[in-house]
Amino acid sequence: MKSVYLIRHGESQSQSRETDDHVNPPLSALGRRQAERLHGRFRDVPLDVLYVSTLERAVETAHLARLPARRVVMDSRVIEVAWNEEFYSALRLGDPHPDAEPDHHDAHMLETYHRAGLFLDDILASEDETVAVLGHQGVFRVLAEIFLCLPRTEDHIHLLTDNTGVSLLQVNGRGQKLIRFWNDFHHVADLLGDRDPQI
Repeated sequence: MKSVYLIRHGESQSQSRETDDHVNPPLSALGRRQAERLHGRFRDVPLDVLYVSTLERAVETAHLARLPARRVVMDSRVIEVAWNEEFYSALRLGDPHPDAEPDHHDAHMLETYHRAGLFLDDILASEDETVAVLGHQGVFRVLAEIFLCLPRTEDHIHLLTDNTGVSLLQVNGRGQKLIRFWNDFHHVADLLGDRDPQI
């Protein structure tokens, strides 16, 4: 059984309105607390590989979460959806995760569905059985659409994910695709209160 955990980053300073940087903001104080909670959530889930978006909020979340992965790989194919063609044109990346293999794709300027499709093809074809992806709500929606072979339309499905919410895609031995769960946030429920999922 192939298992792919999708883990959203902690709350960013853009979400907490501490900065106007919507492209590559760091985590807020709450986001750092959320990220630390991921360690307990995955304590008993040994991961073959953890793929981390190259954006700062994902890198910082991965560093604080200390997930039990045999390998950590930076991957620009799972950065957030580009809201327009020039969205990432002036992107300046911070330091990568200290224990990670470098990004070999330089996919920041690739169209979102294209880069997400390439990423999903690679991980589904890999020998790794238990994979985690630390990334972003928008790209996770795109990955789910591609995973389920949904037609690409302008009327996207809405799959909201709380900060550090966890979702699980699986492919069984017969090749059947499953969404086992979406947006499990019990590890941070006390930090979220009664808020709606943040976008």
